[in-house]
Amino acid sequence: MNGLQTSRCVYNYIKVKQVKDEHRNVLVRIIATQLEESPDHIIKATNSQTQVPAFRLHMTEPIHRNIETVLRLHNLYYDRRKNYYKNDGKPITRIVQPLTLAQTITAIVLQRPDDARGRPNTVLEKSYQEIFNPQYPLQLFSVCALLIRKVNSFLLSPELGITRTERGDLRWYLAMQYSRLMTKMDVPTPSELVKMILPNDDELLSLSYNVTYQAYRSLGGTHEIAKGTELLKKVKELPYSEVE
Repeated sequence: MNGLQTSRCVYNYIKVKQVKDEHRNVLVRIIATQLEESPDHIIKATNSQTQVPAFRLHMTEPIHRNIETVLRLHNLYYDRRKNYYKNDGKPITRIVQPLTLAQTITAIVLQRPDDARGRPNTVLEKSYQEIFNPQYPLQLFSVCALLIRKVNSFLLSPELGITRTERGDLRWYLAMQYSRLMTKMDVPTPSELVKMILPNDDELLSLSYNVTYQAYRSLGGTHEIAKGTELLKKVKELPYSEVE
C-alpha cells in the first residue's frame, strides 16, 4: 500500500548504516478497510501530490487485478504495484511489466508492431481501452505474456547471432507473425488467440523468425524501419497459413 517506498528507504538506511540508536519519528497513518479493492482506491486518491505516470494510475483498476490473478496461475508476477514482487524476492525473469504486456497486445491483437516498437506510450494514451479491453477473455493476457516470453528467449539464442538492437526491433514483429502462423489467420481474433497452446519446440517460431528477419534486412534493418509502416506492410504480406 502507500508508504512502501518510504518504509523501504527507512529499512535500507538502518540496514546499510547499521543504525542502532535512531530517535527520529515517522508519521504513520493506518486505515482499516473491509473491501479488497479499497487499498487500490486509497493509493490512487493519495498519490495526487506525486508525479505518477498516467498509465500507472490505471493499475488500480479491476482488470489489472484480474490480470495479476490469472498470471499467477502460470507462476508469473504482474508488476501492477511497481517493484512489489521485486522487493518480495520474486525472480526478475518471472515478473511481467505492464508496459511490456501492453506492447505485446498492441503487436498481436491490434496488429501494430510498429507502434509497439516505436510509440508504446502514445498508443497507451490513445488506445488504452482498446488494449486493456475488459471484454477480452482473461486468458488472452496470459497467452500474450507467455508468448512474448517465448519470443524473447528465442531471440537470445546465440545461434541467431543478432545484436541487442536487432532483438528490440524484431521482437514485436516476430510476436505478430508467430501468432498468425499459430492460428493460421491473417488477423487473429482474441477468441482464436486464447486457444493457442505454445509448443515446447521452436520449429514454427524459427520459421516465423526467418521470414520476418529477411523482411527486416531487405528494407535496411534499422530503427527507423522497425518504427515505420514499411516493415509492417511487408510482414503482413508474408504467408501465415504455411511457410514456404
